[in-house]
Amino acid sequence: MIEIRNLCKNYGDRVIFNHLNLSFEENQITSLMAPSGYGKTTLLRILAHLENFEEGHIIGIEGKKMAYVFQEDRLLPWLTVRENIEYVLESWSHKEAYAPKVDAILDYVQLTSNQHQPVTTLSGGMKRRVALGRALAYEADVVLMDEPFKGLDERLKEAIIKWLLQIHKQKPFTLICVTHDIEEAKALGKVIEIQKERDK
Repeated sequence: MIEIRNLCKNYGDRVIFNHLNLSFEENQITSLMAPSGYGKTTLLRILAHLENFEEGHIIGIEGKKMAYVFQEDRLLPWLTVRENIEYVLESWSHKEAYAPKVDAILDYVQLTSNQHQPVTTLSGGMKRRVALGRALAYEADVVLMDEPFKGLDERLKEAIIKWLLQIHKQKPFTLICVTHDIEEAKALGKVIEIQKERDK
């Protein structure tokens, strides 16, 4: 269980969270929803230790291996599609050992034919798929995703969500996904909304 207790976060005079309390079940998929400006991205960044906060406690992420799919793709532009996915696996002793894993990921995100293509030449939707594949290749305990399906057409989105659910069923991990799309959220599972009461 990841527990957020009385979290307070400000940017200058702007209050983002005022004693926010949330919990995320371990090894479950949770979609986080709220209108723009309610701090969804900020919360993911706090969980990933990329943002500080003024008050409160976060329990349950200590020592966890984490992966993050940002709103921006954050790919390594000098590498190919395949190399970007392999990059998170470089601690493995031999490239041949994880080649089948990378092959499977490329197949699921439908980029096998583009695997040797520089990521700088890809469309926005293709870059999102590389970012998703790379995050899931890492096999983290906690995966944070910020609007991960943005830019994907409905057919691809449905296929990748189905794959994501299959992977999660085979080897559960805690997934927190920020989305504005209620249908995406329902397809993934449990939905939590950040309420206006955070400002009181």
